[in-house]
Amino acid sequence: MKIEKINIYNYKCYYSKFSIDFNKGVNILVGDNGSGKSTILEAAHLALSGILYGRYLKKRTNPIYIQQQGCCRIFRKS
Repeated sequence: MKIEKINIYNYKCYYSKFSIDFNKGVNILVGDNGSGKSTILEAAHLALSGILYGRYLKKRTNPIYIQQQGCCRIFRKS
């Protein structure tokens, strides 16, 4: 599986739409502390697995992590 693009909507520090396109090969996320690098990876993990901090988020979501109108979406191409 290859992840080509990640779209994040209203998740943690991303209060509106955020999109990142990945190139072929290795991609490196660089930024200041607290800029959201780990949040991008966390959102990808949540979207693919449904697990956040070791718990399945099937029917319950915490509004601190996921805004009411927001969701995480990953577009992938195999």
